[in-house]
Amino acid sequence: MGAVQELRRFVAQTFYPPPELTDEASLVASGTIDRTGVFSLQAFVERRFRVLVPERAIVEGGVDTIAAVAAYVDCELERRRAPRRSTRSRRVSETPTQSHVAPS
Repeated sequence: MGAVQELRRFVAQTFYPPPELTDEASLVASGTIDRTGVFSLQAFVERRFRVLVPERAIVEGGVDTIAAVAAYVDCELERRRAPRRSTRSRRVSETPTQSHVAPS
């Protein structure tokens, strides 16, 4: 089951969303969730997907729809799967030398 479906099911089972609520409708503006609901949504996402969605992102940052929360989760999970590149490991030829310094 994808993130959208799981979030949709969580919202339907936990809150009383209006029947016309779509995946793109604001959960906050529609009155589906309030401050306490934001915490419940955060806890569910963290527990289920192991992704922390900051409260500020939900309340002020536009991550307040089922589709946006699912996209945030998918993005975070994809970021974790991507190989990390270290900025510390530079090849010797990439390190600055005196020959790169302009004469004074």
